[in-house]
Amino acid sequence: MTQPSPPAGFYPDPSGAPQQRFWDGTAWTAHTQAYAPPVVDAPTTPTVPAAAPQGFRTPTGEVIGGTWGSILTTLTTPATQTSDARPHDQNLLGGGQDFYRAHQRGVDTAAGGALVAEGLLGLDGPGNARPGMGGALKGVVFGLLFAGIALVGALFVSSGDIDGAVRTTGTVVEVRESTSSDSRSCSLVLEYQVDGRTYTTGSGYGSSSLCGKSRGSVVTVQYDPANPRHANMPTPMGLRFVPWAFVAVGLVITVVSAVQVVLRAAALGTGGWLLWRGLRGRGSRQA
Repeated sequence: MTQPSPPAGFYPDPSGAPQQRFWDGTAWTAHTQAYAPPVVDAPTTPTVPAAAPQGFRTPTGEVIGGTWGSILTTLTTPATQTSDARPHDQNLLGGGQDFYRAHQRGVDTAAGGALVAEGLLGLDGPGNARPGMGGALKGVVFGLLFAGIALVGALFVSSGDIDGAVRTTGTVVEVRESTSSDSRSCSLVLEYQVDGRTYTTGSGYGSSSLCGKSRGSVVTVQYDPANPRHANMPTPMGLRFVPWAFVAVGLVITVVSAVQVVLRAAALGTGGWLLWRGLRGRGSRQA
């Protein structure tokens, strides 16, 4: 006895693809659709799925493929509300991949151009100082110069030290003041005695703190016992630390700018490659 053909409708694709194909009642057609995700609804009486068309036997592999296709479609498609029968949104990741495949040359060209601009100009925005390659290189040069000048100042302060110095007391005989538009500094002329002889020397450094001294003030003097004329005031620890702090600031500026140079170089390299690939693809397509 011949089994009647099932009615027209969508059935598991006989090719094993994770989709459904339309059966018009007599033969398979070219119309296909994805497995519809399950819809949460009120419990209903289970129905027996329609049988495949006569003469067709579904292999085990095709059944497994169809099942996985249904599961993946369900996981990647947002569920709809039972009160609103709106169509499901397409999977965003798959849509993005499809868009990139369809517009790969344009996307590569645009992304490459943006990265090249970022590497060269930095794409500075309001309140966002992000230098390009030129600005980053200038930062490296500025940091090195700043650290070098500060290092010279630190070494100059250290050069005032006297090896094996002997300390004694001295008297301020003159306060020499120098002013500029926004700062004030003073140096001192001192008298001190060694073995009953009186010597005169300078403070050895200038500072705004010395402006508080006056004629007759008593200060500490250090001198070379082999040459008592070689003398000055001991440099305070705070004044010794300041030049080295500026050296550290200059090195930090150099390192930060060097990192920016590396990042801009990476942007230029990646952007140049994407731009070349996009433009080359367009040229071959036009040819």
